[in-house]
Amino acid sequence: MAKGTIVKRGKNSWRLKFDISPDPVSGNRRTKYATFKGGKREAENELARLIARANEGLNIAPGKLLFGDFLIQWLENNIKPSVRANTYEGYEINIRKHIAPRLGNIPLKDLTALHIQEYYTQMAKAGRSDGKGGLSAQTIVHHHRRIKQALKHALNARLISYNPSDAVTPPKVTKDEIVVLSRQELLTMLESLSKLRIRNIVFLAASTGMRRSELLGLRWCDVDMDGGYLTVNQDLQQTNEHGLQFTAPKTKSSRRKIAIPSPTTAMLKKWKVKQDQEHLKLGAGKDTKRLVFTRRDGEPYSPRAISKEFERLIAAMDITQITLHGLRHTHISHLLRDNVNVKVVSARAGHASASITLDIYGHLIDNMDEAAAASVGRWFSANEDV
Repeated sequence: MAKGTIVKRGKNSWRLKFDISPDPVSGNRRTKYATFKGGKREAENELARLIARANEGLNIAPGKLLFGDFLIQWLENNIKPSVRANTYEGYEINIRKHIAPRLGNIPLKDLTALHIQEYYTQMAKAGRSDGKGGLSAQTIVHHHRRIKQALKHALNARLISYNPSDAVTPPKVTKDEIVVLSRQELLTMLESLSKLRIRNIVFLAASTGMRRSELLGLRWCDVDMDGGYLTVNQDLQQTNEHGLQFTAPKTKSSRRKIAIPSPTTAMLKKWKVKQDQEHLKLGAGKDTKRLVFTRRDGEPYSPRAISKEFERLIAAMDITQITLHGLRHTHISHLLRDNVNVKVVSARAGHASASITLDIYGHLIDNMDEAAAASVGRWFSANEDV
């Protein structure tokens, strides 16, 4: 929120000082000044009016508003209050690190489709901040979505007469092949991790398809070992600004009940006994959230640290190289290959609809067509005269 001060300069003359949006490139605070003639009460009212306009992003006349200034105002006033911290951080990185430094000095009303298309071309050639080449097509598509979303807001606010991003074609994204472990590789991996603390996280990831944030946010009160299921009620997010944060699931479909097989239940029971013993040694006050997975000191795991640890361990194994998220792909892929109903798989994965599951894993369904034909063929194999 913008702040301001009043300083008396002379008889019935006041200097008004107030903040406006941060610089779109550096992020540094910027200050504006104004002179007001009149009494102190009137000067205070004028300052309040200017601050209100600054908070609404109206401190710059539309004709002079730079695209970068508009983006920062849009981020602060429209995006930040409506999304989770980790989502906002993704928006902010895209805009402050890439979009604003290259397009930010163009007046909003003068921004054209050509400017945006040239930006995408530059990013594809040399957009990486480390100087090692261009950004991927997928990353540029993310930038396109941010720009398009922001300009749609500008159009609705009548700051521009049309949305130039509508005339821009972002690069086509080629879907990467989903990498999964075979069942034998899965068993090999679990055996290799048998003496390590991370094994239990890996086991639950592979047997439920839960996301990393859901695994690390899982509490014992969300696990019904007698009933054979667990419930996803919170997740653990990590951002540079706020560190670790427990949040509600992002969507309604993410808050779900997942049935767990008996080997998983047995693992959890054994792990809980060991964890309880550790907490007794640590003393009261540790892990008051009663998380299923914690470090030895009772504190939550860092999502980023656990992913790096997993990838380091996997690199030393003679199996397909995957990420921790790859265990989710492995779980879903094997369920589909086992002909589990796609609606059941979708609900288990926490997808909003079966169409999302099919969009990601549809190639597996396509490959089942030959098996389906063979199955139908067996109906008639006993009587070739049919």
